[in-house]
Amino acid sequence: MVPWAMKRGAPTATMGFSGEVAPGSISRLAQNNQLVFRAQLFDRVETASSLYWRGNVLTRSYGLYWPFSTPANSRVTENLPADLLNPKQSFEYEVILEPGSKGFLFTLDGAISVSSTMFAVEKFRHQVYRTQPFFRKSQSYRARSVFPLENVRRIPHVLPTKQETAVGSLGPKSDEWVKDIRNRFADSKDRLRQLETFFSQKDFVYTLSPGVYLKNDLDEFLFERRKGFCEHFAGAYASLARALGIPSRVVVGYQGGRFNLVGNFWAVTQRDAHAWVEVYVDGHWQRVDPTEWVAPLRLSMGGQDFFSLPLQEQMQWARLKSWRRPGESDLTVLQALDLWMENVNYLWTSFILDFSASDQRELWEEGLKTIGLFVLIGVLSVVFALNLLRQISRRRFRKSEMDLLTQKIFQWGANRGVAYLPGQAPLSYLRELERGFSSQKEFFQKFSDFYERVKYLEEECSKAQVKGLLREWKQVQSKES
Repeated sequence: MVPWAMKRGAPTATMGFSGEVAPGSISRLAQNNQLVFRAQLFDRVETASSLYWRGNVLTRSYGLYWPFSTPANSRVTENLPADLLNPKQSFEYEVILEPGSKGFLFTLDGAISVSSTMFAVEKFRHQVYRTQPFFRKSQSYRARSVFPLENVRRIPHVLPTKQETAVGSLGPKSDEWVKDIRNRFADSKDRLRQLETFFSQKDFVYTLSPGVYLKNDLDEFLFERRKGFCEHFAGAYASLARALGIPSRVVVGYQGGRFNLVGNFWAVTQRDAHAWVEVYVDGHWQRVDPTEWVAPLRLSMGGQDFFSLPLQEQMQWARLKSWRRPGESDLTVLQALDLWMENVNYLWTSFILDFSASDQRELWEEGLKTIGLFVLIGVLSVVFALNLLRQISRRRFRKSEMDLLTQKIFQWGANRGVAYLPGQAPLSYLRELERGFSSQKEFFQKFSDFYERVKYLEEECSKAQVKGLLREWKQVQSKES
């Protein structure tokens, strides 16, 4: 907290990291935007989609339920290849962790060391790091991870255990599907491709509110409702992978975060809570994230931005890799001010954590003048920032003509009785319009092709191209009988 907003000695209610996968366990977390940690990556630029913050690893499978696995009595020491210790082969980052993590220290892929001047760190199997389970104040630690992926795979690991290959009970439909795949495909990679094909089907819906599932409702999720959150997709995928003879485990932690341009750090909240899978293929563990097939927009935007969208837009655009609401500016005045205040808070927290308890007492008892100076500087900075942001707010950003045209077409279809269904892929809906309106079929085919190239293949589109399509659409409407 910044000095003028601090409540010294007052406990704060927290919603903690669950450390397990059960129907609803992570979706409940993701409905809360409480800060979990802030991380600064030194000399390295990342995107939200590449940030997987590892917490706990789960190895016991019961269908959709993967219970909390304590790493007790499984401490490990590793002899890393000498070249991986070279600083040029790794990058460092600092994490300021808030209470509520149950002692788990979140790290990126390829973590080879975690250290802190504030607490002892223990390393466990599966690259899990922990400290004391409960603390009431912010704590900081530094971690180092190797890169690129080839080096991550060279970190020594323990071979899959019986617990990581044991198959939990499957429902009759799941069991039948597994038997069919095993009979038709012998190679592990072929079986994994079949899993990807299965989960990529358009009728799977990514949602925070899939309804209540029991812990063993695998069939209900996979073959009936097909609605779930990341814990449903991760738990189901890992259970099927094991049944197909592929060692697998579920990882819980956080994915993405929101980057603060002012302070150059990532803020991760409970909305970024996530679960994914690791499978053992070709002699090493590989990450597989089923959410990538049903809601890639969640991964590219990060949970905070994705879940701030209205539910209809989440459902409508989830299968796109990137999307922005038409007319939305890159940075509003309030957003910029929020980033600035968040950075002030971050700097103050870092400042406080750099002092021992005695230093902090001395700071408060003898350094009030210095704090007053900080307040004065802060107030002046706010005035300066508001003046600057007022100028920024005068800019007007061009609306996305492509998205506006898409919305007009979808509304046109809805007015004629062809509703856009929640979770339906946009291209699927356009194909439906092609089949239903023969006189407009040629235009819908042309627009579908253009839409696919722009939205899925991420090709550049010119303003003139979109305006041309808009003119054609107006002509189509004018000819409508």
